[in-house]
Amino acid sequence: MPGDGPWPQARRAGHDFRLRTLIVDRLGPDRQDPDWDPDLVASDILAVLTLTPAHARELSSHWQTLPTDRIGELRRPKNATAPLQQLFHHLQPGPTCDQAREWLAVRDLLP
Repeated sequence: MPGDGPWPQARRAGHDFRLRTLIVDRLGPDRQDPDWDPDLVASDILAVLTLTPAHARELSSHWQTLPTDRIGELRRPKNATAPLQQLFHHLQPGPTCDQAREWLAVRDLLP
């Protein structure tokens, strides 16, 4: 996908996250390999998010009134966090799991 704007970057990252999540979910986690360690996949997903869950929750309460580019700022985290739903049961307790739980609670509120 050509381009370095926010949407092409988000699509490329999303494809990577979905593929890695599919492999972890279908074949099982490999905590020795950073590509297939569910905690590292989740950390990579969380690292691309530009909003905090609290800020995303606040913006989602009135997303219909936001300009299109701001709505896009809410769509990208919704799309990026989709693999967290599949990964969640593979995560070890700790900060990554806690952050994933926060995002999953907010995700359904996003447009």
